[in-house]
Amino acid sequence: MNRHPEIASNPATTRELVAFHEQRARVYASLAAALRERPCAAAVVRCHDAGAPSRLSSGVRGDTPAAEILALASLASRTAAALTAGDLPEAAALNELQVRFLDEHARACLARLAGEIADSPDGLHASVGLRLRAILASDLRLLAGRADLATGA
Repeated sequence: MNRHPEIASNPATTRELVAFHEQRARVYASLAAALRERPCAAAVVRCHDAGAPSRLSSGVRGDTPAAEILALASLASRTAAALTAGDLPEAAALNELQVRFLDEHARACLARLAGEIADSPDGLHASVGLRLRAILASDLRLLAGRADLATGA
């Protein structure tokens, strides 16, 4: 049952939500790519719970800083795809996974990781760390308001 018929009947709202998730996916993926291409020696934080269901559901494996960030990119990308396909139940389920992942990881390993990278003397790494810190803060503000990132409700 579609809990949000206004989303299905409002293409403008759907486009905005798709754009939001696609933007998040691009940013997180670009940050992960930068760390994969040029690993940061200062980034020693590892995920405190790489086996968490929200982490495993992203489909991303590995215990590296890039993998942790890529998990967020994967969930956001899949949410955008579900919205584009008009599959609101799937989009809502993926949204819940994003919220759970952020709740479980953003305040712990990802926040510490962003700090370690931002404090790097390497300009590229410092830039990645600052951008990661900013997008996590933005996502945590949304989480604090418990906004439904998939449906806008």
